[in-house]
Formats: sequence, structure tokens, C-alpha cells
Amino acid sequence: MPHHHHHTGSHIVYITGFCDAVNALDTKTKPKRIRVLGSDGISHSFLLKGNEDLRLDERVMQFLRISNDLYDRHQETSSRSLRARHYNVTPLSHKSGLIEWVSGVVSMFKIAESHFNRHQDKDVREENKRENKTWNAVNEFHDVLVSKTNQKCVSSSPKKRSEYPEQTIRDVFTELQRRTPRDLLSSEIWMSSTDTSEWCMKRRTYCRSLAVMSMFGYIIGLGDRHLENVLMDFHSGEILHIDYNVCFDKGLRLRVPECLPFRLTKSMRHALGVMQTSGNFERACVMTMCVLRKHRELFLELMETFVYDPLIEWTKTSTKRHNDGSSSKNNATTAATFDTAAAAAAGMKDDSKRESNDYAIGVVRRIENRLNGGTMENLESKFDIETQVNSLIRHAISKKYLSRMYEGWAAWV
Repeated sequence: MPHHHHHTGSHIVYITGFCDAVNALDTKTKPKRIRVLGSDGISHSFLLKGNEDLRLDERVMQFLRISNDLYDRHQETSSRSLRARHYNVTPLSHKSGLIEWVSGVVSMFKIAESHFNRHQDKDVREENKRENKTWNAVNEFHDVLVSKTNQKCVSSSPKKRSEYPEQTIRDVFTELQRRTPRDLLSSEIWMSSTDTSEWCMKRRTYCRSLAVMSMFGYIIGLGDRHLENVLMDFHSGEILHIDYNVCFDKGLRLRVPECLPFRLTKSMRHALGVMQTSGNFERACVMTMCVLRKHRELFLELMETFVYDPLIEWTKTSTKRHNDGSSSKNNATTAATFDTAAAAAAGMKDDSKRESNDYAIGVVRRIENRLNGGTMENLESKFDIETQVNSLIRHAISKKYLSRMYEGWAAWV
């Protein structure tokens, strides 16, 4: 059984068969949920994905497991049970693989969709039900954009996002943020708790897991943190991230370059409690970053393996998600700056094997800069841990940068 964690003594669980029923998920790639029968008499669920290289996801899971081991070795992090929630990935080929099915989690998209569907006008809700329409962040953004600019005949000749002034985009973001309740997530945590003691435990766990994944995600350049890639376990309060295909700064190369270190939107901050990003969250971030920076040599050595690994995804630029062909001028400048730094870093390498993979070498250099104290604005600086963490948090919650994110990212939620 792939990555089976429930061994009995020294006995290995073998595959004895497969269930006949296969469920196809209603997503773009149509992955299949399969159930595998084990020699332990238990049915184990996996997600079978095709036309996707999962080797990168497998490596990131290895990183998460190693970082969790490091947190357990340090008193401050182990006493607070700081760790990142992860799952098992088993690549079967360069185009397919199995992903451990994680039960009991809900995506942030489902939480937002449920809220907006409940609060729609009755006529609109019935019409959407007849036409099988669901809430969509992109459509909501463009509806507000049209109403703000009084654009006519939008269906026949829609303007691209890049054709609007930056201030107009920021006004649309502000309006969307005003319409979205800040307690979207915190109310769900409260409703899932049986008493105040359980609620406090879940909120504390949520705060710590969010801090760990925020710092880890910044170090590895994790992007594409839209609502469907961030999951919530309401039983424990843990945050679970999925789909690590856009990591190691690939988000900088999207058509709408990403300009945030991690996802820390309004509803996520409100769920942290009255102190929000100050207090427990900030402290957990500092302790996590302290461990990561203390073991920077280990992480850099692990990263070196990527330089020699023939992953096609290193040189591919994923632009399918942002298909409007637009990008913020400042975001494009940021991406160009990083690409220039990557090329400069690559030119310093004498090894011909490394020179054949310039982009990977640039990624390693940027990760090294982050582990040395670099921030979004000053990547090559060497700030102390508290200064670095405070700078990242300020950047992540800045409306200036949140409003520049691709509308499908739903930065106002």
C-alpha cells in the first residue's frame, strides 16, 4: 500500500483488490477517487490524477516532513506542537500519480460559496439553481468592475483588466472586501465547536498551522494559493494546503505575477482572534522562521538536488490559470527583477551542468536569500528574524498588493 502509515508491528499492508466504484471529481483535470482494498481489511482512498507531473509535489511533501522533524527537535516549537499538515504523494509516471485522500476537510472556496449562495436574493438563487450556476470569484470581480466603470455592452467587447487604471482595480477590490463578511471563516470554526474550550483549541491550532505554512510557503516561493488550494479541517482546526505545482517562484512568471509572500486575507486574519496577526500568530511565525533559518544549510543541500533533477516543470511557465493576458506594471517589474537576479546568479556558477539549468539555480539563490533574512521588498538584505517576519506580514495584508492579485485568487475573501 503506497505510503501506508498504519503498519501493525513489522507487517506490511499489501493491495488485495480495488473497489468497482470510481468517482470523478468535478474539476478541470477530472481526477478520479479510487478505493484500494488492503490486506488489513480496510478500504484506503486515493486520488488518481492524470496529465500532471506529481514529482514536484512529492518533493515538497518530503520538505514538509523534514521540517516537521526539525520543529520536534526544538523546545519552543515542539512544546507548541508547531507542524505543517501534509499528505502522501506517489508518482506513477511523469504524467500520473496517486495522492492520499484526506477526509474531513473543506476548501475555503466551499466555505465562501456556501455563504454567498445563502445570502443571494431568492430570485437570483432560484435562477442560478435552474441554470446550475455557482459562485465564482472572477465573475464577481468583473460584475463590480463593470458597475464601477459603467461599461456598456460588456458581453460583446469586454475590456481587459490591464486596460483599467490601477486605482480603478483597487476601488473594485475595496468594494468586494466591503461586501465580504470578515467572520466568514471564524464563524464556521465557532459553529463546528461544541463548547468554548473546543473553540479555543481549534482557534489556537489554526493560528499555529497557518503561521507554519505561511513561513514555509514563503521560503519555497509557494504560489497559486487560491480558495480551492487552501483547506480547513474543522475537527482539529488545522490548515491544509494542496497542489504545489506553482512553487519555487513560478507565481512570479504567471501572466498576472503574484506579489504576496503567502495568503493572509481578511477572513483568515479575523479567525486568528482579537489580536489577529499580532500576538500568538506573529510569535509562531518567528519561532518557525527561527528553526528554518537555523537549519538553512540542510534546506539548501536538499534544494541542490532540484538542480540536477530532470523536472520539465523547471523551465515551463504556467500561464493557463491567468488567461486574460493582463499584468500589473509593478508586478511585471517585480518578476523581471527576480528573473534578472536568477540570470545573474546563474552566471556566477562555473559548473557546466548547473549552467544548463539557470532557472533552478536562480531559485536556489533566492531561497538562500530568504533563509538569510531577505524580504519581499529587500530580498538580498539580511534582517533579523523579527524584522523579517514583521515585514512579510505587513506585505501580505497590504491592500496595495492584495488588489494586484489575479481576481481568481479572491484576495478580498
